[in-house]
Amino acid sequence: MLGGMAVLGLTGLIADALTKVGLEDLLTAIYCQRRLSEPHGKLLDEIEQLSLFDGDIKERLKQTVTDGCGCSAASAANLSDVTREARAILEAVPGMTPAHHRDFNSSNPIMRLRDGTAVRAWKNPLGVDHIFLADRDGKMIYGGFVGWIHSEGLNQAISQMRSNLT
Repeated sequence: MLGGMAVLGLTGLIADALTKVGLEDLLTAIYCQRRLSEPHGKLLDEIEQLSLFDGDIKERLKQTVTDGCGCSAASAANLSDVTREARAILEAVPGMTPAHHRDFNSSNPIMRLRDGTAVRAWKNPLGVDHIFLADRDGKMIYGGFVGWIHSEGLNQAISQMRSNLT
C-alpha cells in the first residue's frame, strides 16, 4: 500500500512538470503571434498578471514578447544569405528537431560565420546535442537538437558550415 501511494505521488509530480512545459510551449506560440500585432507593454502587463506560473516562466514569456526569443519566424525576414544557408544546412540534418529557447542560455559559441552570426552548441545531461544560431546581439535566431543516432550528421553539418561559411 505504501508503494502504491509513493507511485501515485511520483506520478502526480511528473504530470505537473509535463503540464508546465506543455503549457509554456503553448503560451510561447500564442505570444509569438500576438507580439506581431499588439503593443508589447500590454502583453508584458498581461504576463505579469499570470498567477499560475513561477518567475522563470514569466521571464521567458516576457523575453518572447520583447525579443522574439522562441519564435521561429521572428528574425527570419532579416537574415543574411550566410545565415539562411547555415540554417538550411542545419535543417537538412536527419533527425533535426526544433530546440526550445530556454536551452539557448546553456550553449557556448563554437564559431562565428562571415556575417557575424554565432554558432553555439550545447550537450544536455543526457548527451543530446543542441545547436543554435545567434545574431550579433546574442539573440537566438535558430535552435535545434538531434538524438544520439544523428550526432554524426550534426558534426558533418558543423564542419560544412566551418569550411563554407566562416
